Amino acid sequence: MFLITDRKNHIYNRRNVVKWRKRKSAENGETADLEKEETNMYFGVQMYGVSKEWKQDPEGFLKKIYEAGYRQIEPCLGFRVDARDYGFWIPEDLEQAMPLLAKYHIEVHAVHIFLDEYHYERELAILTELAQKYHISWFVVKSPARLTKDVLDETAARYRELAEELEKAGAGLLVHNEKEDICIRVNGKTAYEYLLEACGEKSRSRSRCRLDVLRRRRPGRVPLGACGPSQSRSL
Repeated sequence: MFLITDRKNHIYNRRNVVKWRKRKSAENGETADLEKEETNMYFGVQMYGVSKEWKQDPEGFLKKIYEAGYRQIEPCLGFRVDARDYGFWIPEDLEQAMPLLAKYHIEVHAVHIFLDEYHYERELAILTELAQKYHISWFVVKSPARLTKDVLDETAARYRELAEELEKAGAGLLVHNEKEDICIRVNGKTAYEYLLEACGEKSRSRSRCRLDVLRRRRPGRVPLGACGPSQSRSL
């Protein structure tokens, strides 16, 4: 889920999004009466990109996106003491925001997370509690900084464990791509594809990929075959 803006960072309202979807449908030879669809957006606001606006006036910000038709946000959640310095929320921020979000009928179905591997068990307990308490469906992780085979294998093992524990709380895991991991090759495939496959068959019902199709990439390097037409591939 992303905040859709133009180059001047103006938030698109529903009318603009409907026009955009009609154009894309026509280009793909599809037909759909989008005007009859529900008023609310199918898009949500990625809070990392608007952290400054949120900090300045949380209620004013929510009022603005509500009036534009948005009904979901996706916070970026960090666990380090300096997480807020980088535009992330910490778990306490999420809990404190919930009453205000409810006031404007804004929901949180997915949370982008940045885990600290040295406090993994404590953070996992916090995530499962948040999933159960606020009915969060997905937690989003990304590829590791080092895209070598050994590091990707270690990351896949950790993500399998994370997905298994989140499933117990009724949540799943999304693996988000970056620019680098759809360009760098590992064992003849993109690092992103390698990571997804390394997660293994046992995680098939618990975690999926979340492909950012707007990432710049080299021709022929996009792992669309891994995700299929719906851009949502089970591991």
